[in-house]
Order: sequence, then structure tokens, then C-alpha cells
Amino acid sequence: MRLKNRTPPLPQDVAGWQCLAALLSHLTLYALMVAMPLVGWSMLSAEGYPIVLLGTLHLALIAPHDIHLYLILRKAHMYLALLLSGTFLMHVSAALFHGLIRKDGVFSSMASGGEAAKADRSKRRASVT
Repeated sequence: MRLKNRTPPLPQDVAGWQCLAALLSHLTLYALMVAMPLVGWSMLSAEGYPIVLLGTLHLALIAPHDIHLYLILRKAHMYLALLLSGTFLMHVSAALFHGLIRKDGVFSSMASGGEAAKADRSKRRASVT
């Protein structure tokens, strides 16, 4: 869905570092959602463990059977999982900050796919003038 629709723009008064943090957190989340399964698949391949999907579909091994490579990939998978968890928690915290403290429409934009934020910002502009 995000490939079709860009992230909604942040309000004009959001600090530059927050805009950069939002961009980097999005990129990190998407990169980790691709990297985690690939590293996990490689890790299991290096262990020689077959990956079976839906009971009949077997994924090909994508790494050589090597216990040392398995240990490296297992540690990498763990650190990537920690990074994904931390990034997710920071992203949720920022969303709650915008929803509960700033009340600037960013949270409703995330929850509704962008449409609610446009309505919230229009209301705020109308009440200011």
C-alpha cells in the first residue's frame, strides 16, 4: 500500500529533525521487514534446516550448510530483531506524542491512511482564523 501512496506530509511547524527522524524510521522499518526474513531464511539454510510452507512447499536453501555462518546469522537476526522492536516502539511513541500531546492530525493520518489528517488540519486552520 505504501508503494502506491506516499506518507502524508507533516504539519509545517514540525521541527526539521523530527521530519528526518520520521523519514529514517520509515526507511528502517521497511528495510528491516525485508532483511529479517532473508537473514532468517539464510540462518536456517546454514543450519541445514528445511523451511516448509503450507505443508508442501519447500523453500530452497540459500546459504551453504556451515555452523559458523549459522551462528553469525543467528546473532545478526537477533540484533535486527532488537533494532526492529526499538524502531517500532519509537515510531509508536512518536505517533502517540502527535495524537495525545500535539493533537496535530498526524496520528489520525496514520490511523486512517491520510484522509483524517486533511480534515483535522482544515478544522485547525478554520478555528485559528
